[in-house]
Amino acid sequence: MPRPEPRAWLENLRADPSLTFHLKGAVRADLPASARVIDDVAERERIVTRVAAAWNRTGIGDMVAWSPLIEVTIPGYGAADSASVRHAP
Repeated sequence: MPRPEPRAWLENLRADPSLTFHLKGAVRADLPASARVIDDVAERERIVTRVAAAWNRTGIGDMVAWSPLIEVTIPGYGAADSASVRHAP
């Protein structure tokens, strides 16, 4: 559930957006990446509305206000880099 307490990992990404994205399934790899913390309320509402619908949740106010949201970019794997990238509906 969303909660108002600060999250250290989110503040760490805000201070230094570099991270390593670990793939641990059938494909194993450590990919250099960067993160963008999503703070804009309108952007958060657009994202959370879709997530809440997929999870059959209503009353998204707390999710918009308190859920940590980031966008991860992996160089060479973005939508602009590949026609094969599939986005959720």
